[in-house]
Amino acid sequence: MNEIERKIVWAAIEDYAGLWELIWEISSLNPKIPQLENIKVVKEIIKKYIDNDIIDIYENIWGEKEYFLVQNNLQLLNQSSFWEPPLLGEKCLTISCTGKGIEYYNSFQ
Repeated sequence: MNEIERKIVWAAIEDYAGLWELIWEISSLNPKIPQLENIKVVKEIIKKYIDNDIIDIYENIWGEKEYFLVQNNLQLLNQSSFWEPPLLGEKCLTISCTGKGIEYYNSFQ
């Protein structure tokens, strides 16, 4: 697990992490990398981790407490609006870690 992957999995362990928050996390590692490049990297990691049951992806209305699993709709990752911070009441995408994902993260500690 590289540092970018570690930050993504940790964010998913801590809480439901919004896609835009993942960009903030990895931008902190190298602020000179363009946002579109970071989005591309995060998309690939999310797809890999969903395929390996490390994380799940959810849709949420920002400000509400219900999260809806949208695992089979990875096309949502291509919507640019989900990579920007939502306004209250807007749809957003978040990730959360699975039990297997927590074990995976801990195996690197």
